[in-house]
Amino acid sequence: LSDLSDVETKVFLAISDLCNQTENAKTQAVLQHDLVASIERATIFRTIKKLEDCKKISKSQHRNGVYSIADSAM
Repeated sequence: LSDLSDVETKVFLAISDLCNQTENAKTQAVLQHDLVASIERATIFRTIKKLEDCKKISKSQHRNGVYSIADSAM
């Protein structure tokens, strides 16, 4: 996580927290998470895309707006 910015870390931790609770993180739940409450909606979406591009998270193949922690991020 040391290579992530503060915003990227917060979004990643929010997704990680949601994955610990329910196995995956839905976009709507990420947007409502306490860790990202002060971050603009558009910034969260850009950050999710960047985390996906960096292989920190992976997008579900079967459902839209559902993410999980990528195996390579462990």
